[in-house]
Amino acid sequence: MPESRKNERIRSLLGARVIFNNGASTCDCIIRNFSSAGARLEIADSMALPTEFNLDLPHKGRLYRARIVWRGDGLVGIEFLDGQAARSTPDDGENEAERSDRLMKENTRLKAQILELRQRVAQLGGEE
Repeated sequence: MPESRKNERIRSLLGARVIFNNGASTCDCIIRNFSSAGARLEIADSMALPTEFNLDLPHKGRLYRARIVWRGDGLVGIEFLDGQAARSTPDDGENEAERSDRLMKENTRLKAQILELRQRVAQLGGEE
């Protein structure tokens, strides 16, 4: 069967939060795959969600307006509405340049950690 999606989806295990009832209700979920147009969420079967809600990705500093496209067996397919897939959540007054600098520093720190871990793995492999 040919693929009908317009956008490539990327596998994910990213934690997110569904927000509805004007922010009064939330529930945690896991994003199983993600694209610029939508996502597949893993969520408790018993959780009743409205058709439209906000999806908060705190690790990415993003907030998406979404609509449910399909449901089944603890999974929910959503599409992002109104081209808002790139909307950032407020970042405590941080402007784009400050945010970019902060993210570049964090990226550099994480790359250094990866290098250190690779070196440790190599050392452990050489000690046998």
